[in-house]
Amino acid sequence: MKNNQQSALRIICNSALTGYFLKAFQFVVSMITLPIILSSLGKEKYGIMILVGQSVAFLALSDIGVRNAVGRYFSKYIALNDRENINKLINTSFLILFTVALIILTLTISLAHWIPIWLNINPRYNDLTRTVFLLNGFILALLFPTRIGQGILAGSQKYSILNLIEILTAMSQLLGVITLAYFKKLGLIEYTILTGISTILSQLYSIVLANKIHSMFHFSINKFSKRMAKELFSLGSSSLLVTVSGLFIGQGITMSVGILLGTVSAGIYGVVMMVVTNISFLLTKLGQPLLTIGSELEAIKDKAKLRKITSFVMKISFALGGTITVMLYYFCNSLLQILLKERWTIHEFNQASTAIIVMSCCLTIGIPQFMTRAVLQGVGLHWKVSIPVLVASLISLVLGILLIYSGFGIVGASIGWGATWIFQGIFYFPRISTKFLELTWRRMFVDSYLIGLILLFFNLITGFVLLSFETTNPNPFYVFISIFILLFQSFTIFILIELLFFKNDDFSIKVISYLKQFNIINARN
Repeated sequence: MKNNQQSALRIICNSALTGYFLKAFQFVVSMITLPIILSSLGKEKYGIMILVGQSVAFLALSDIGVRNAVGRYFSKYIALNDRENINKLINTSFLILFTVALIILTLTISLAHWIPIWLNINPRYNDLTRTVFLLNGFILALLFPTRIGQGILAGSQKYSILNLIEILTAMSQLLGVITLAYFKKLGLIEYTILTGISTILSQLYSIVLANKIHSMFHFSINKFSKRMAKELFSLGSSSLLVTVSGLFIGQGITMSVGILLGTVSAGIYGVVMMVVTNISFLLTKLGQPLLTIGSELEAIKDKAKLRKITSFVMKISFALGGTITVMLYYFCNSLLQILLKERWTIHEFNQASTAIIVMSCCLTIGIPQFMTRAVLQGVGLHWKVSIPVLVASLISLVLGILLIYSGFGIVGASIGWGATWIFQGIFYFPRISTKFLELTWRRMFVDSYLIGLILLFFNLITGFVLLSFETTNPNPFYVFISIFILLFQSFTIFILIELLFFKNDDFSIKVISYLKQFNIINARN
């Protein structure tokens, strides 16, 4: 059991480390490409790009959540060494996703004429908007059947491979943007084609790797299983509700900003969402393996290990979220000004930074329970997750629209977006997760939240001192040094608390031992 526990920890750490490297690389790519794209497209066309992209995301609902269910069932059948069901799963899901691709193509062609009208686009950009929508729809249709490779790799818990593929994708997009900009060919259509081709190639590569790792399967229409399709749709439907929930607070609010405030505001909010998406990726990456690990541990009835893994991941995510929120509270405006320079007005910088801080605060509060949410989905309690998440997102969408309409602008949209994390993180999932994991409220608070609150206290003091030395015009070197100091302080305090107060927790001992292997901390008896 101890070896299995170390294996689960290694999967989580490898996934997180490669995921963080991926996100660090993507952040660098964003810092380089965002000013180039904004300069080439302008505020209005950038806003159109954001709105069309959000609109196309709704077409992804056509798969009824099937592609998200593949990884969960694959990990289950791998744990049981059930090759027959693995073949049925892969072939059934592929045929379903291929059918979905045809549906998406039909919807794309049917809706293209109306998209500029629904999004309240300036009439002079109607033809451009339709063309970009058609391109995005075609690309999405091509992506669906190829995403089965991601499901297989995720079900095999090869998250580091998935992250490395995404790094290669980001690298190709970076080179493409720089090349197109150099030759003054970076338009909205060219950028759409570039991102589409790079993503499709990465998906095809994931299929090749999946087949190399699990060569026991082969595609055959005779392997289609009605029973498997029913199981996929059952789990997929609950996953679909979670996906719809994400669309409501993500795409729904973004489109509301564009319709009510205009394409320029949509572009600004798009930048806000880009920053927040990077933050949420950092915070949720640790929990990525929990769905498949939860499924595997449920299959072998090992709840004790699942409880320890979940508590530790909750602790890490809350501590990291609090640290990031403090950094943004003190330095978000400066970072935006360094990144975008004179492309925005002071009012736009203030609006965007306030929105990012609000969203980061809400995300930090809710992120520990996101981890328990993944576990509940993995063990089969997906309907206890999907319906409350959908209700919370609907309330958040309505709240966001009302605040935008009432004059709160982008900040109102951010409050609406953040409300769903508050609803889930405070009012619902703590009750469900403590019951399932057989934890007392006090135990969950001590194991998962206490260290994060201690870090928050020290970081607020340190951040205040660092901010007092900042000049009127943001200095990139000073801002990044300040951020490094806050990160280093958080890491040091976290490790010290683990060593001093959690050393009798056998799972914490495994964590500390794993860090010692990489010489992150010195050996200690």
